[in-house]
Amino acid sequence: MADDVTHARLRRAMNPAFAPCALAAQESILQSNIDTFIRQLRGFAERNEKVNLRLWYNYLTFDLIGDLAFGEGFGRLRTSTCHGWVHFVLDNFYISALLHVVHRSERPASSYGFGLKIRRRIQQVGTERADFTDPMLKSRQEGLISTEEIQQQASILMLAGSETTSLGLAFTTDLLVRQRPAILAQLREELLGHVQTKSEITILSINGLTYLQAVLQESLRLFPPSINGFAKETPPRKAVIDGHFIPGGCLAKWSNQILLSWP
Repeated sequence: MADDVTHARLRRAMNPAFAPCALAAQESILQSNIDTFIRQLRGFAERNEKVNLRLWYNYLTFDLIGDLAFGEGFGRLRTSTCHGWVHFVLDNFYISALLHVVHRSERPASSYGFGLKIRRRIQQVGTERADFTDPMLKSRQEGLISTEEIQQQASILMLAGSETTSLGLAFTTDLLVRQRPAILAQLREELLGHVQTKSEITILSINGLTYLQAVLQESLRLFPPSINGFAKETPPRKAVIDGHFIPGGCLAKWSNQILLSWP
């Protein structure tokens, strides 16, 4: 974990990648991956085949975040197969535990292809590309971040952004389709009232869809993909948390998002 000074420096180096103008510039990468995703799902529908959306959301987020963090995806959407990192992340469900596993793993990240991908992207310095790495390469020229730190931050973005996003999408889909069809109908009505063609669906155009924002926020409240906050150990004998008996000596964590948005 970085100290406060290092954290502030790395944050200054990475902030430009998440500025509104940068997000708008990244839209072509986003649209390209989503188009491939939709095209594959449409193929399942035309063949009247079942589809594992949980797995396909993983394909989407791994290819998309890989494209943004490393300058190239993993080809999961195109080949419909799991890369080693997809299995690695799925087998280590919670992101907090995942980061510890990465540091302790006997198998280096480079053996999964991360190291090679980010090195290729770093070698493209001077080539303008709207992704997460480009601002960090510019910050490296200013002495804000080192090459090794760029590799580390790109891997963290890959790990933290892929599995959490796919989990959130999977739960939201299940919530709307299986549990809240009336909300799905109202959401569809809002979407159709604002966009008529695929080309009209942009980051800017959907930003003003208040019902869509409310659905996403409620989904994140009900099922936060990542548990944040400091762990607390229960007393030696026992503890009762929200009416539930918890044995002594257990570590308990909670979602700050749930606590801060409780009705």
